[in-house]
Order: sequence, then structure tokens, then C-alpha cells
Amino acid sequence: MKNAACLIRIAFVSLFIIGIFSVFPANAQVVIDVEDIPIEPGTIQPYYIESDPDGIEVDLGRSGPDRDWDFAEYVYDGVQYDSIMDPDDAPDIDSFPTANRVSRGAGGLGFGDENTFQYEVVADSGWFLIGLGMNVANLDLPIPFPRGVMLMPMPAELGDEWAMGDTTNYYIPFDSLFIDSLRLEFVIGGDGEADAWGTVEYPDGEADALRIHSTLGLVVNAYGIGYLMEQRIEVPLGEMYRMDATQSYTWFSPGTGQLATITAQAGEVEPDFELAASVRVRYVSPELEFSDDEINFGEVSVDDTEIVELFIENHGDGTGRISEVVVDSALAEELILMGDLPVLIDPLAEEGISFLWSPGEEGPMEGEIAVYHNDPVIPNPLIFSVEGFAEASAVENNESNLPTTNFLAQNFPNPFNPSTSIRFGIKEAGRLRLTVYDLAGREVAVLSNGFFRAGIHEVQFDASVFASGIYFYAVDINGYHEIKKMILMK
Repeated sequence: MKNAACLIRIAFVSLFIIGIFSVFPANAQVVIDVEDIPIEPGTIQPYYIESDPDGIEVDLGRSGPDRDWDFAEYVYDGVQYDSIMDPDDAPDIDSFPTANRVSRGAGGLGFGDENTFQYEVVADSGWFLIGLGMNVANLDLPIPFPRGVMLMPMPAELGDEWAMGDTTNYYIPFDSLFIDSLRLEFVIGGDGEADAWGTVEYPDGEADALRIHSTLGLVVNAYGIGYLMEQRIEVPLGEMYRMDATQSYTWFSPGTGQLATITAQAGEVEPDFELAASVRVRYVSPELEFSDDEINFGEVSVDDTEIVELFIENHGDGTGRISEVVVDSALAEELILMGDLPVLIDPLAEEGISFLWSPGEEGPMEGEIAVYHNDPVIPNPLIFSVEGFAEASAVENNESNLPTTNFLAQNFPNPFNPSTSIRFGIKEAGRLRLTVYDLAGREVAVLSNGFFRAGIHEVQFDASVFASGIYFYAVDINGYHEIKKMILMK
């Protein structure tokens, strides 16, 4: 009996210890403080972004401590850049002399675009939006918020709650019979809460983060101001703009800033929504270097095909991404991009983009190719000039069917699926061997191996059992050897 009682006591103690560790997680909670908000001028923060009125499937996870979020697959073609500029260079800084952070993009409240500046103060008491500098119809509108809209208290940690709201006015001269000016009333309302912390996995990285759940709306009302018998009269003109109260979740990482923002669809009231209106996910910037600024095919026979490869080196910490290549419409029938998009370039690695040209007629070829990438520093897209010269066919230049030189023509069609024709010319009869090799140099087929008379011959290659890719075919006869590329695209 004593042994049984002892075992029961041990079991209760064990359960008590397990309960303590389940209430207090092993990891320390994430706290965002003043030094964790990037304010250095020149900082560029790139994001993948996707918006869809029909909704984007998302997994927000649960609130609480020590959570895990996996956004590694949230990679989109759309890219957006938030940038931090020197306050002294901001156009309306005289209206916001206390601003120590000026952002351009979708940071802060997310009202920004390339024509909107967000004037902010990062202080010991909190991170505040103190005004917007907007450009509407070529009219600069500095819009100060007298009290400042709190974006986040400092320090911010799990359980913090705060109000996000302010009202400000902007006056515009207006010359009419009854109205002397317009008053635009900007009313921001909402609230924020730090409801979770944990680890965020995002493209090219992983970081600890604090999650902020906010609900925020904006209304702009217009009033006409005039005077009647020296008495000021204000006439309501109605609502000019409304952004209904909308939920969003934003993950902030110490020293990095925003990692991800997921915004609900308009009218969404459930906090654990599964369809979002937009998704923004941070990526680590690559540093891309292209091997050339032009694509030159040189001289190519009309019956031939040439491949030129453009190499891209990545010297940065993030994965490079070539998302789209646009070829001039005039070249689209002759110029082919080989391989699939997107092309990903790992950090400290190199990848190539191959272009194939099969000229249809003699003469020069000129045009441009636009390459879209995810390097936030260099121009996007990068424009490459394309040139080449198509010569007369070597076969067409022969007046008879007896060639004066040995030759191996480019297969046709190329690329092909699943069969193609290969022509070759022999000036003197002899034993000929025509073989096919894969990209690793292994012999995969023997198309001909025997005696051939002088003349022009054609052999079919059926690649039904072969995988897509680049292959080489080679001819050997009377000491003459030549090799060419061909592309099987299934």
C-alpha cells in the first residue's frame, strides 16, 4: 500500500510539472522595441504581393504564444517595394518637422504608393503615423494627424491593445459663387492588438515575429465653406472616399520590420478568416549580375539554329527570380525561350536563360527582350537588345545534289516533339556514322552506321522514348566530324 501511495504522489507531481511547462513555453516571447523598427534612410524592403477580389486561401494559425507560421510557399509574380528615405529629402517635411522616419510604399497603415509618403515618429512611447503626403491630380496634399495614429506601442508584446484613430482637416481654395474653400475631413478609426508571437518561415528565411491584429478604416468627408452676410457657413458635400473597417494581420520581426501582412476581404468579420483580399510576404533581396547587356547570335544559316545563353550570377543572400521574359512581337515566331519560368538563382550561384533562333529568311535580325526579375536595386524589367544575321542556306547554295563540301544541317523542326529530320551532305562516298548523345555526353542512339554515296541525305530521329531536354547529334565520315544541338520539348 505504501508503494502504491508513493507512486500516486509521483504521478501527481509529474502532472503538475508538465502543466507548468505547458503554460510557460520554452521559448522566450518576442518583443518589438524602438531599435527593432528600421529607420535608416535608403533601406529598401521588397515583398511578394498578390491581390485577388475572389480571395486568396490563407492559413492564419492561432493566436497565443510560441506559434509557427509557414509562408515559404507564398511566392508571387507581383513585387512591391517599401523604401525609407531621408526626412530632409521628403517633399512635405516642413509640415512634419518631428518625423524621423519617412516611408514610401505600403508600410505603416498601408495607404502608400509611389505617390504617397508616410511621415512617422518612432519614439520610446510608440510608433506613430503623424501624417500623409499625397499627390492627387498633380496637387500635393500634406495631411497631418494632430495626435498621431499609433501603429504600435513601444515596447510591444503579447496582450497589448491600443486604439488607432485620429481626425484631421485639409483646406483647398475653391473659387465659386457661394463657396470660397473646401474642407476635407480625414477620419481614421480602428484598434490594434498584439495577439500572438512565434516563428515565421518565409521565402529564403525564418525569423521570430510578433503578430499584430488590427481593424482599421478611413472616411474622407467634404464640406464647402462660404460666407453669407459676413457669417461663415459650412455646407456638407458628402462622402468623398471610404475604406471600410478592414482586418489585417501583420508579423513584425525584431530588427527586420514587417515580414508578412495578410488583409481580409471587405466586410469580413471573422478574425480567423480563410480567404484574404491581399497577401504581402517579405523576401530577402538577391543581388543579380547579368553576363551581358545584349544577345548577339552572330551569323546563322537559314537552314540552321543557334542557341545563345544569358547567364545570371546572384551575389546576394536571397534567391534570385526571373519571373517573365517578353520577346518583341516581330521576333516571336523565330526566337524561342528554352526552358520553363520562373528561373531561380540560389545565393552565390549562377543560372542561365537560353534563347534559340531559327531564322526564316535571309537578312539582319534586330529587336529587344524584356527580362523581369526580383532584384530591387536594378531597373525592372531589364531590356536587352537582340541582333543577328541570317545567311543563305548552305544546302540551297549548291546547284546540284552533289555537295562540294561535307556538311551537317540543323535538324528540322527544332525544337521538336517527338520526331525530327536530320540532313547531311557527303562530297565523296564513304562509311558514315550518325549518333545522338545526351547532355552528359552519353551515346543514346545510333541513327546511321554504314556506307553512303556522295550526295545529300536525310535521316529521321524518333525520340518518343526520350525525355525532354537538350541533345547533340554528331556525324563522322572520311575524317570529317561535326556536332550540333537539338531540343526535344514534350
